[in-house]
Amino acid sequence: MFKIGDFAKLSRVPVKTLRYYDEIGLLKPVGVDRFTRYRYYALEQLPILYRILGLKDLGFSLEQVGQLLEGDLTPSQLRHMLEKRRGEIEAQIALGREQLARLDLRLEEIDQAGEGRAPLHRGKG
Repeated sequence: MFKIGDFAKLSRVPVKTLRYYDEIGLLKPVGVDRFTRYRYYALEQLPILYRILGLKDLGFSLEQVGQLLEGDLTPSQLRHMLEKRRGEIEAQIALGREQLARLDLRLEEIDQAGEGRAPLHRGKG
């Protein structure tokens, strides 16, 4: 077993994060010293921690990560959740592209206006 600080170093995850994951029930230590309140983690918990970090990296909320970890999801259910997340990311990308196009339009207007006063705000067009 590893004290929380040692487990944090091993996993390269801040102690604060491990404490928070414990608080919300996402990654409980295998033991807590009843006198010192030190949290202890096992080497076998590293894959779980890395799964948490991997799902977070895909943009899942900690609540969703918890559901993914605690549920006995079938491969088709997991696939559905991943496809749903993919759709959300695609929508964000599309929105970002629209914003970039509007920014480019404004920059072009500024360039065309030269040193004159450029419009700062127009409708969404």
